[in-house]
Amino acid sequence: MTIENVRRINLEDLLGRDAVRINSAEVGQMLGGAVVMVTGAGGSIGSELCRQVARFAPARLVFFEHSEFALYRIGEEFRELFPRCRSPASSATSRMPSGCAR
Repeated sequence: MTIENVRRINLEDLLGRDAVRINSAEVGQMLGGAVVMVTGAGGSIGSELCRQVARFAPARLVFFEHSEFALYRIGEEFRELFPRCRSPASSATSRMPSGCAR
């Protein structure tokens, strides 16, 4: 391999598919002012989903997470980065019907 073979890597190269383009106006209409619950909110994908949802100003963004520490971390991040976002946290598992009923 030589330096001539090195090239920039695009996101699509890693995905193995075309990137999905989001219609922000349509998503904003759907999420703005709504109550949104994200399961797995403290994980890598769930926390990123929470960050993206928060941009659309939901009435409430509910964090649902099994790990109390992960729930604490995402809650702290949101208090700092999104202080106006109402984000109640729930530590439970979907296998516990009583936890889902809260």
